[in-house]
Amino acid sequence: MNETISATAHQPATHDHAVEGLAGYQPNVRGHLPSLDGVRGIAILMVMIAHFIESDMERVGGPLRSVLSAIHSVGFLGVDLFFVLSGFLITGIALDKVGTKGFLLRFYARRTLRIFPLYYLALVIVFFIYPLLHVSTVPTVTNQLWLYFYCSNIGITFFGKVFPFVEHFWSLAVEEHFYLFWPTLLVLTPHRRLPVLGGALIVLAVVSRFILQHFGYETYHFTLCRMDALIMGGMLALAMRSDAGLVWVRRLSRVVPVLLVVVALLGVYTLLKTTGLSRYSEILRYSGVAALFTLFVLIAVRTNPRSVLGRVLASRALRLFGLYSYGLYVYHSMLLAFMDHWFDSSHFSSLPGVLPAIILRVVLCMAFSALVAVTSYHLIEQPILGLKRFFDYDRRTA
Repeated sequence: MNETISATAHQPATHDHAVEGLAGYQPNVRGHLPSLDGVRGIAILMVMIAHFIESDMERVGGPLRSVLSAIHSVGFLGVDLFFVLSGFLITGIALDKVGTKGFLLRFYARRTLRIFPLYYLALVIVFFIYPLLHVSTVPTVTNQLWLYFYCSNIGITFFGKVFPFVEHFWSLAVEEHFYLFWPTLLVLTPHRRLPVLGGALIVLAVVSRFILQHFGYETYHFTLCRMDALIMGGMLALAMRSDAGLVWVRRLSRVVPVLLVVVALLGVYTLLKTTGLSRYSEILRYSGVAALFTLFVLIAVRTNPRSVLGRVLASRALRLFGLYSYGLYVYHSMLLAFMDHWFDSSHFSSLPGVLPAIILRVVLCMAFSALVAVTSYHLIEQPILGLKRFFDYDRRTA
């Protein structure tokens, strides 16, 4: 949820810039990719809206509740989109820099500067400042330790732990676990074996969901259960760095095959649900969603900037949400305690109807979160990120 949006691949062949959409367009994905800023912006908007309407779902009924429930369910898929995007970007960085001197040390130093300051600042606020403001009580030492060591997702899965205000940090734990082992595997595994390794990890994710579900554990939060989305994004990055892979990338990114894949996956999911095999549909659902978002990232990378989709993804609004997405993700749920006090939709009873009140509340919550995230980015994150210059990747091969 917090990577520099860049990738490296073969230089593009010349092309006609008048061509719209995917056909005939081969992007230069060396350096910054504005379209992926937009993808990240979409992901954070999905997650925030899902969280902001959660309390309103309990207050309304009828068709409006069904609509809010659908928006809520779709919004939480933004986490899956983050996973795919993170896998794509981190794998791209690693593949491009893996042969440089001190790669792993520099990689982890740069990740630490990007992730840790905001994460631990949030924990200080929740553990020490919120109790002083009577927003919450001091969490037990055990609960604090789960979060200090990026293990909250394990605590939720196996011990039913609850982490008020920072329960969404489970996904940051999943990504941190991915950062810890994946670059090392890329260093140790021969390049030609990486597709086999990726396929094996995707299968492992499906098997782990089956095992955990069989023994009565939930499968939403555990690292192995969610690894397929990150690995699928990584395999896309790998494919875009080989001639054979680019051939498949071009084929997959055409509109008709993408639509066929979507229909097929939805068909399989519906069939499993209607035949009473809901357990197996749940096991496969994560992989199906990850596959769809992998195709979406592929389309975003290869779409012509002059096409409608290219212009939307590169729009200033989406790119700004993408730029501040890490702070928005960290802070937005923490701020709900204050926002629910000031922006509860019941406070807007003078408005004509419930829906305008809900919409206004979401807008105000979004604005408050954005204000905190933007302030944090410029006062805290940017100065710390400037320290990355001490850990630039050495251009000389190891």
